[in-house]
Amino acid sequence: MLNFKQILYFSFLFLLLNASHTLCHLKELQPKEPCSDEKQMEVNTTQEVNPKKSDAGKQMEVNTTKELKPKKSDDGKQMEVNTTQESKPKKCDDGKQMEVNTTQESKPKQSDVGKQMEVNTTQESKPKQSDVGKQMEVNTTQESKPKKSDAGKQMEVNTTQESKPKKCDDGNQMEVNTTQESKPKQSDAGKQMEVNTTQESKPKESDVGKQVKVNATQAQHSELQFMKWVSFVGKLKHTSFKAAKNKVTPSFFLTVDKNGALGDFTCIQDAIDSLPIINLVRVVIKVHAGVYTEKVSIPATKSFISIEGAGAEKTIIQWGDTAQTIGPNGMPLGTFGSATFAVNSPYFIAKNITVKNTAPVPPSGAVGKQAVAFRISADTASLVGCKFLGAQDTLYDHLGRHYYKDCYIEGSVDFIFGNGLSMFENCAVHAISGAIGAVTAQARKSILDASGFSFVNCKVTGSGALYLGRAWGAFSRVVFAHTYMDNIIIPKGWYNWGDPSREMTVFYGQYKCSGAGANHAGRVSWSRELTDEEAKPFISLTFIDGSEWVNM
Repeated sequence: MLNFKQILYFSFLFLLLNASHTLCHLKELQPKEPCSDEKQMEVNTTQEVNPKKSDAGKQMEVNTTKELKPKKSDDGKQMEVNTTQESKPKKCDDGKQMEVNTTQESKPKQSDVGKQMEVNTTQESKPKQSDVGKQMEVNTTQESKPKKSDAGKQMEVNTTQESKPKKCDDGNQMEVNTTQESKPKQSDAGKQMEVNTTQESKPKESDVGKQVKVNATQAQHSELQFMKWVSFVGKLKHTSFKAAKNKVTPSFFLTVDKNGALGDFTCIQDAIDSLPIINLVRVVIKVHAGVYTEKVSIPATKSFISIEGAGAEKTIIQWGDTAQTIGPNGMPLGTFGSATFAVNSPYFIAKNITVKNTAPVPPSGAVGKQAVAFRISADTASLVGCKFLGAQDTLYDHLGRHYYKDCYIEGSVDFIFGNGLSMFENCAVHAISGAIGAVTAQARKSILDASGFSFVNCKVTGSGALYLGRAWGAFSRVVFAHTYMDNIIIPKGWYNWGDPSREMTVFYGQYKCSGAGANHAGRVSWSRELTDEEAKPFISLTFIDGSEWVNM
């Protein structure tokens, strides 16, 4: 039998145990602190989990035997959780709860305004116990695809993101910043969740148009299209020149004679100076037989001038300046200023005259000995039955479209040079070089430059060893067609001006040429024997748009 004291002792102990149990129960029923978005995930780390689907995109709640309160980070902020995800539970074969030892699959819900990116996430989680048995490691692989927005604008995401949670203290919650790259850190008490996330996203096409991918293949395609365009433009009339409106019917005549009594003027320059500053009608200046030792220049504003001689053998205009000759301003004239006859106005016509620079043939390698006989620095010039005599740099075909027919051109080095667009038809080209010389030095600087020389039905003769051309310009262009070449032509035919890179850009060709010097077998590899189709643009007046203005 228990005495009264023992009954009181056991009663007190029973009440004490009940009070302790009640306090523990009340503590468990105490409400949890809400997270920043008022929707919190409860995580219990047993073997079986029963996920629930939220009504409006709330977060999945996972109930387990242990209830974990959200931890606070060092600065007192809660973990930011995206609450727009909607979880889909998986069913086991027996209809019971899904065991989350391997994989959780979740689908995010679209926002109310329809503009949120849809993220399809596959999460693989594995519970892991820390040293105290309380840590869970979650390794998650997320594969997301952005959704097309209502406005058809798409976010292109081609990144791989790794998330790195921050380290927590004992009673504080981990703050997760998931911007670009994060790696898991372990908490001081081993209670932190490690999240390693790899996101792969694929952009979709927008509603208003397909996305253009810029890559090396497209760059090559663009280059190919550009070259096709260049080829197309090359077949058109030369757009760098305006439409030519020549005036061939004479409106006025002047005569020049060494005997003043037989002509209006005794000097050619005086006749030119007598014309209005701006001349807009065809003026024919007839130059009678004789040798006219003078320097002639036609200014740019005096167009439509014709010079007609009594014959190339009878009417001769000559002077002897070189590039190093000192001019009126006390400075050397240079190649440009050394010309005996200079034309700066369009629609010039010369017939049956000889223009000569009397400077002697310079020794090989001489400096400052360029001596121009005739310089044409204007568009639409026709020269018929004329002779151009000199040594180095005889004919300066500076710029513009020009037509030489039945002319004779003599020189030693680069004696037909410049950046004009010119055709030489039935012309005689004669070299007087004692050593190595060159017929042409064409100065085309760009693939879009409308310039080049074409020799059709010509003859190349003379002395010395001769190149057909030297690449004065990086895109130099010269063609010889149906031309006789004497054995003075160097077998290589062409010279790159000491710059091998020009071999890739110049255009040097032959077409059905004849003579001992025309053998193409020994030519440099960067020249070509043209086919009928390739030669066609170079062997007719269309090369210089001649149908517009060649009308004599």
